[in-house]
Amino acid sequence: MWKQVIDYLCFEYIHAPTRNNVIFVHNLGGFDGDFILKGLILRLGKDAVETMMDKEQKFIMITAIVERAGVKVNLVFKDSKRLFNFSLEDLCKNFQVPGKISKYNTD
Repeated sequence: MWKQVIDYLCFEYIHAPTRNNVIFVHNLGGFDGDFILKGLILRLGKDAVETMMDKEQKFIMITAIVERAGVKVNLVFKDSKRLFNFSLEDLCKNFQVPGKISKYNTD
């Protein structure tokens, strides 16, 4: 599954009008960043991927350089939880995009 997600992100954005594409990931500093980093490195190689981490070794940003048919595109993954101090539900409401279909039960 992750290979398909990474392939989609890498190769769909190659046709994007901008060459710097920001993808927000809620809580990138958590385990999501580990999955994304591993998928990018396996698909693109370690030289195509850079990370920015905080002093606690949590991801702030992951950047991947994708090249296909002579076109280079930067995919920049940023932690939306750090930038916008909202729950994922509130973030979706603020940007008027669909979110999760059910609330997370913290009990």
